[in-house]
Amino acid sequence: MLEEWRKTQPGAQIPEIQERDYSDDERFLNGDKPITKKVEPKVDPIQMMFKMFKSNYPVKINLEIEENIPNPTFIGMVQENVDADAVEYYANLISEKMLKDPTKLKNEIYKQLKKIINNELGIDDEIVEETQENNEQK
Repeated sequence: MLEEWRKTQPGAQIPEIQERDYSDDERFLNGDKPITKKVEPKVDPIQMMFKMFKSNYPVKINLEIEENIPNPTFIGMVQENVDADAVEYYANLISEKMLKDPTKLKNEIYKQLKKIINNELGIDDEIVEETQENNEQK
């Protein structure tokens, strides 16, 4: 009688547990240890080809970064009266801007590499720029 009364109380009804068929589960084909499948990253064949090339041609790239800072005279006066390094502050500020938007850096490197390669091949930069402009207009 007490057992029947307990079964009528809220929360006493325990749903039946469903039987799970583990025969279709690939994780347990290796006993109780899950099988881990190695996922190889897909590599672009063109990139793989470029990686195989030997890099033996020296390239010197000069980056010009245009940025505004306060008047150097003002920075000098502030730096005399404050223990902080203003030059380091502005260097960090400019480098953080460049790192937040790496496309500017990449585009500048691309332009300079393209120019070096075109010069080596004897291609005039003006002709290349006109061709690119014509392609963009179409």
